[in-house]
Amino acid sequence: TWNGSSWSNGVPDATKDAVIEGDYTSVNDLQGFALICRDLIIIQGANVVFSPGTSLTCEGNFENNGSLVMQSGSCLITEGAVDGEVQIVRNTTFNKKTFKYSVMSTPVTTATTQDLGVVYDLSEAQAQYTLYNGALEVGKGYFSAKTGTVTFTGVPNTGEITVTDLTYTPGVDAE
Repeated sequence: TWNGSSWSNGVPDATKDAVIEGDYTSVNDLQGFALICRDLIIIQGANVVFSPGTSLTCEGNFENNGSLVMQSGSCLITEGAVDGEVQIVRNTTFNKKTFKYSVMSTPVTTATTQDLGVVYDLSEAQAQYTLYNGALEVGKGYFSAKTGTVTFTGVPNTGEITVTDLTYTPGVDAE
């Protein structure tokens, strides 16, 4: 249990459940900059933030009754049942001169194109990009023409995401 200043039974690992009762901001206090646990419960009133370069892996069930923010550059992996919403923040860039887009996929179950601004979908079979508006499909990449911060709020995707009909077309070196 994290009480706001320390872990009562040592830093959790894949064999231990974790409870976060007090505010927690991940920094380099974690081994390998990662918090790994079996089940995780964030108690109501607790504000949890994972900083860039850190990760949270919940190998069991995850219950969020507080606030969890995953900043851009951090990673959230959930493998069991998930209950409660999180905020996943990502920084995006778009270069009007080179038309280099940010390629993004939805980390939550309910994201829409409103979260990403102007969005294009690639039809590789037709070799063209089309303007897309609507719900974002889990496991599919979209091209976002937005520079700034994107915040996805919702229940995070969990477990394996199966994507079919993937192809590869050799092309120009993207640097």
